[in-house]
Amino acid sequence: MTWLASAQALLAAGAGAALSTPLARQVIAPGSGFARHCRLLAVHPELVQAVPLPAGDLPGFGCAVVPALVLHAVFVADCVPTPSDDGSPPPAADVTAWTEAFIADTEAVWNAVADAALGGTLGDCSSVTIQQARVVGPSGGVAQFDVPVRLLSL
Repeated sequence: MTWLASAQALLAAGAGAALSTPLARQVIAPGSGFARHCRLLAVHPELVQAVPLPAGDLPGFGCAVVPALVLHAVFVADCVPTPSDDGSPPPAADVTAWTEAFIADTEAVWNAVADAALGGTLGDCSSVTIQQARVVGPSGGVAQFDVPVRLLSL
């Protein structure tokens, strides 16, 4: 599977998650510097590194080097409740409702990515690793959930 095909498969898997509100955009970004506005799912590469693998027990064949690609599936949720024009904090019920929907959406995205990884959509199960996900924000009216997926090209 090519790197682009892997990114497209990861994007399709995440976009298939049952979310509280539909995505406004889905994009494969060239890096982490994409615009974080509206509800979106972006997939971007982070790094490509060389991984040595033993080539077997044959004399003269030490190891082979294969690329490992780390792709990030980033779910961005907008419309975080913000203070009013007079500086009053948003109602606690609004913050709680938004947070509950965000947590449910991040769980749905996580499950979709995990299903793709375990189901072979992203490659052989032994060559796919879901790394530690993290939540960033809310800041600037958005929060994001970032799931790094390491793909070993075997």
